[in-house]
Amino acid sequence: MTIVKFPALNLSEIVAILKTEGSAEVGAIAKTFFKDTKVFDSWSRILRILEFNIIPVLAKGGDISSIRPFLGILVKEGKILTDAFTAVGSFIPGPIGIVCSLIRAIACFYGGNIPMGLLELLGCIPGAKAVTIGSSKIAGKIGERLMVALKKNNAFEKYCAEAQLLLGKISELNSMFIINKLDEIRKAAGYTMSIGTPKLLEITGYKLAPKNITKLGSLLTP
Repeated sequence: MTIVKFPALNLSEIVAILKTEGSAEVGAIAKTFFKDTKVFDSWSRILRILEFNIIPVLAKGGDISSIRPFLGILVKEGKILTDAFTAVGSFIPGPIGIVCSLIRAIACFYGGNIPMGLLELLGCIPGAKAVTIGSSKIAGKIGERLMVALKKNNAFEKYCAEAQLLLGKISELNSMFIINKLDEIRKAAGYTMSIGTPKLLEITGYKLAPKNITKLGSLLTP
């Protein structure tokens, strides 16, 4: 079995912001739209798993295979959040979007697809992707902390270059191709969040090629 050698990345400050200011945003909106605490409970479980089971492993780097048991839980709880807020027509791309981008990035990192993981992390930075994070008060802070964290490890430079090449391919696509592929691209962008736990663990297994973590890259190649 091949072991994924992951460059150390400390995202603890991001989780700290999500726990305080992010929780305040999510809690306020959850209280407005939902009668029970199910949604906020899912949010809290995600943050606990990130804080105690995921972030310390990523911060250490190297073999990150120990995060495998927690990936399915993160995806399940993340889907509860996105489905709930979308159902009431009030999906806020701030804290919820940031957490979902973080979960997808972690799944990519686990599978060895570091460039795609970095693209998913761009979802935490306002305006970095075609669909921006929105007007959340914490988005700017998250973006700043993320950039600082990435710059602390020079090993990410080559992966950032690879991610930039992928973004370059996206910008070169003609409008007709984008229109024809739009539904597929949207589906692929949320692929990791929508599949069930068994399928997630199969996709992020070491036996499959990293590109199978997400279909987005292949769809964006004309």
